Amino acid sequence: MGIDVDCFVHPPPAALICPICTDIASSPLAVCDEAHILCASCYDNLLKSHRENGHKSKKYPRCPTCRGSTTEADDVKCGVHDYGCSWTGNYDDLFKHVKKCPLNAFPCHHSKLGCDASLRSHELAVHTVSCPVLQNTPAKLLSDLAAIVKRINCDSLAKHERKQHKTYEGYLQALRDACKRREEEQKEPYRA
Repeated sequence: MGIDVDCFVHPPPAALICPICTDIASSPLAVCDEAHILCASCYDNLLKSHRENGHKSKKYPRCPTCRGSTTEADDVKCGVHDYGCSWTGNYDDLFKHVKKCPLNAFPCHHSKLGCDASLRSHELAVHTVSCPVLQNTPAKLLSDLAAIVKRINCDSLAKHERKQHKTYEGYLQALRDACKRREEEQKEPYRA
């Protein structure tokens, strides 16, 4: 329903009047190639009554002003039509279709836990049960953690051993040097 024409001081242009409610079009929609306008709510009601009255041969009613074909502005196609989905329909039905479209890819239900799989709707149920993220049971996680701790301990132990090895190599070299000096001293004649 639009704005009452009687509210205007001067008669409004006829092009602004909705032919259904005969008020100034509220949220006007151009409904045909001639750009005749209707209130958005009047157009919705027109579509609803057209469908309820069983007009299956024509998906859309004719323009009430010129009787021309109405623009199929709310007719949409599936977002994956380039990949083979042939569905077309009303914009209002698009969300329902997308949830069921066999060609549409959806993220795994465990994406927040780290699974980055993207699957078609018919593959999603099977994947959800066998998702690799689910393989991370508490026992598996505990085993993995124990292996990591062991590796860290081995790494830190190896680092400590390398440090000790360098120290011992230093002592060994010092002993070798001392022995070499001693041998050289013994080879020299005694000086008094």
